[in-house]
Amino acid sequence: MHSDGARTCAGDLRVLHVLGEFTYGTASAVAEIVPQLEQQGATVSVLILSDVRSDVSSARQRLDETGVSFREISITRIRRWMHPKVLFRIGDIVRIARRLADAEADIIHCHGSLSLAAILLGRNRARVVSTFHGMTNRRSVSQRGYRAAMGLADTVIVLKGQDLRAIQRFPWSARVYLARNGVNVPRWQQKLATSEGLRGVLEIPRDAFVVGLLGRLSKEKGIAPFLLAAGRSGWLVRANAHVVVAGDGPEGERLKRLIEQQALAERVHFLGYRNDLEDVYRTLDALAVPSDTESQPMVVLEAMACRVPVVAFSVGALPEMLEEGAGIPVPSGDYCALIDALDRLRVSSAMQSGLVETAYRQVSEKYAACTVARDLMQNVYLPLISHQRGSNAG
Repeated sequence: MHSDGARTCAGDLRVLHVLGEFTYGTASAVAEIVPQLEQQGATVSVLILSDVRSDVSSARQRLDETGVSFREISITRIRRWMHPKVLFRIGDIVRIARRLADAEADIIHCHGSLSLAAILLGRNRARVVSTFHGMTNRRSVSQRGYRAAMGLADTVIVLKGQDLRAIQRFPWSARVYLARNGVNVPRWQQKLATSEGLRGVLEIPRDAFVVGLLGRLSKEKGIAPFLLAAGRSGWLVRANAHVVVAGDGPEGERLKRLIEQQALAERVHFLGYRNDLEDVYRTLDALAVPSDTESQPMVVLEAMACRVPVVAFSVGALPEMLEEGAGIPVPSGDYCALIDALDRLRVSSAMQSGLVETAYRQVSEKYAACTVARDLMQNVYLPLISHQRGSNAG
């Protein structure tokens, strides 16, 4: 009875996603879920707020790749000297709010502080859902304001238990929903089946052990200390290991200089942004995630869907994602333990097989995009609309 009613309501549902933190991870999460929502009958549109940062083009390509159409609003590029940042965003917020005031949507689902502020200022009759992707500086003025603004949303979605517990301290904790990111496992398998990998292009020996570092090249990702530890310990040479770095970001040039200084250019390969990640995953023997902070990394779900073993610091939702042998979590900040886990994986084909099979089963059951979209529809969107329609009828 409930599922029939859900299908009927979903057919009338109009959802607008507004992406204010327009990075690969956010774009990838939305790109995976939107087609599944549309298959359930919802009408979904996407609006992105973009400046001229180098990583924006990669996120656009991620949406294009999955056939998700979107519109853009240009926003001010925030430079280092602009403090507090929120003052330089006021003009953007007002302009975006005017654009959203007449948005034809039942649900406006925002990602990031800028999109939430604009939605609340230009709020129409639509219900507001805010996904909290975490923050790296909880003491900043703008991010303190972000946490306060979340109290004005109808529902807040969090992606890790730490954020759920933190937000539940507020009086509006009943409106918090712990969600999963989703990935279209069959689509990744289809893409992988036609891929030959990049070993030949990169001139990596067939018998080398290849470790991937994928994502935004920013300080909190821990790439520099990982590469230093792997190089100074001699593990890269001793293990006949190579590292593939795929992504772009502010740390890119510094990382390349670091590799040149350590004389590791033959062992570490910088690919920049790739829109053919299936080729990257086909090349890897393992994915390493040495991040200081994470929520639910999309690259981990993608690696699991592509049967690539994952070794990661125990931060954010990673312990849950890698539980029951789906990957190898190690203590956060212990780069020696991370390298040791990679080495144990390198010498044990049985360990590799066990990890990938468990991970593939887990991602197919718990993180399948169709399942995540269904849960989002039934647990977040439809209850809000049912409540609104009930209030209007009354």
